[in-house]
Amino acid sequence: MGDLRGLIETHKLKLPWRISEKEFQKFKKLNSSFNPKYINHHCIEVPEETSIDLSPLLPLLPIHISNNSPTFAKSIPELIKFNDNLNIETLNSSLINIKTIADLPTRQNIELGRQLSNWTVDHGLVLPNDSSSKFHLVGPNTDGKFGPDAAYFPLQQHMNIDIETRKNNTIPIAPSFVIENRSYSLGPNNERQYQMDKMCMWIECGSESGLLIDGKSRMVDLYCRTNLLHPQVGKPNLYVHPQAQLQIQQTPQQIAQLQNRILGSHQSLLINPGLVGTEGHQDILNSIQTKQDQLNILNNFNHIYFDSMRVVPNHPGVCHVSVPLWPPNQIIALPQHGPNLIIHCIGDVNGFKLDLSSYPMD
Repeated sequence: MGDLRGLIETHKLKLPWRISEKEFQKFKKLNSSFNPKYINHHCIEVPEETSIDLSPLLPLLPIHISNNSPTFAKSIPELIKFNDNLNIETLNSSLINIKTIADLPTRQNIELGRQLSNWTVDHGLVLPNDSSSKFHLVGPNTDGKFGPDAAYFPLQQHMNIDIETRKNNTIPIAPSFVIENRSYSLGPNNERQYQMDKMCMWIECGSESGLLIDGKSRMVDLYCRTNLLHPQVGKPNLYVHPQAQLQIQQTPQQIAQLQNRILGSHQSLLINPGLVGTEGHQDILNSIQTKQDQLNILNNFNHIYFDSMRVVPNHPGVCHVSVPLWPPNQIIALPQHGPNLIIHCIGDVNGFKLDLSSYPMD
């Protein structure tokens, strides 16, 4: 692959302290994988979706920028506040990543969050978080603050965090369920393997399950903690979540129930001809259409479950399965939206069905 550095989107990163050109040269040498630009004593230009080591630029002591400005200590959080137009993750005490904020992935994130939000509202649950929320993750080789594109954790866990922390600070626990949406950025931190490793990080730091939606590679990846799964009968080295087993078993029953209800509604119309033209007649027709739509999804959509999962190499506590968005023999050059594919989720979001047919791709 050729040098893509000139094609990666860049952003101006404002610094709430003064830096010298000498400090910038040290920074540039340390970050030799990309070509940062020195704008002035309080601003540099850096690429998105790239690990950026700021250690040569971080002040060791509190500094006054001017007589009228506040005092800032060595603090990545202060830098993040200073750049609230950017979506910044911290990988450790000096390493940051600027997530892409392009048009298409932003609309995709909204759709993923919309579906999860609607599901939580329908079930009387606490609303989910989006990428503006940051979770402080601590785990193997990890101590940073990350913002998934959508995340959920139950009300009781919210209530265990004091109200002032919930109002003002990073969330100190991992969400139980997380969705990461891979963007189309050319930055190294958006490479598929990096994103897959990041999903392992979420699980190893406490998340129960998660999804990586990868429109760029046209794949979807399911992740789960190994200790929540059972060996799959007759399939060596494959694992299944017990809730997924029930979901698979219940599908034929759901189809039969919907068929019977549709038939019953049609029979009700036949034996009550006086309903024609009334509000009750329209209500029955609407109910039939709703059930017919549900039946169509069950019969004609591809359904993905947390089954046939394998342990991720070098990550024994994480299991994973990859599924193509479309069959290999189905060529779709420029899709407008995702496939007719439903992902059945588990754990604290058991019952949530992510429908990728409304996931925008243009």
